[in-house]
Amino acid sequence: MVERPIRTVCRQRFTLLEVLVAVTVLAVLMPAVFMTFSAGLASYRRCRDYGDLLQDVRGALMLLEHDLERAVPVGLSGNTYTANTFSFVVQSQVEKRQSEITYSFAGGVLTREVRPLSEGGESFTSAQLLSGVQSLIFEYQLNKNWVQSAPKGTCPSFLRVQYSSVNGIAAESCVYEVAMPRQALVTDGANP
Repeated sequence: MVERPIRTVCRQRFTLLEVLVAVTVLAVLMPAVFMTFSAGLASYRRCRDYGDLLQDVRGALMLLEHDLERAVPVGLSGNTYTANTFSFVVQSQVEKRQSEITYSFAGGVLTREVRPLSEGGESFTSAQLLSGVQSLIFEYQLNKNWVQSAPKGTCPSFLRVQYSSVNGIAAESCVYEVAMPRQALVTDGANP
């Protein structure tokens, strides 16, 4: 019979020095990993907040554009065209009732107010459309010039909304222009 050599199984164990080196490496790498993760999380939150703000701005400007589509050439002499307030008269297509809609910006908040001008109209409503904006300015185009205030009795051909916000460290700003409806270009006897 052929004899086989007997293998001895020997268990390798970590020495104390190897364990100390591994713990030291982990102690050095963990703060770096934690800082990278924290920076990524903070960046995600800033981007999410900015995306939410942009979505709110888009919604407010779409509502403003929709309201302008319903603007009527009545009472234009009473409209307000200033840097912080923009108001105009709209008419319901179904009920033929008129309301005055006012957009105003104060204290970082854009507010929309609807005030009925006729009996039986909808009740007065006020809603905050946008908050967290650093500045918002209404500008109006009169005779191819942009102004922040238009005289009563005139109707601008374009409305420009400039807003800016602070996103973390950087400031973001944007300009939105919308044409005033053609029917509202008729004024109450005054020249635009």
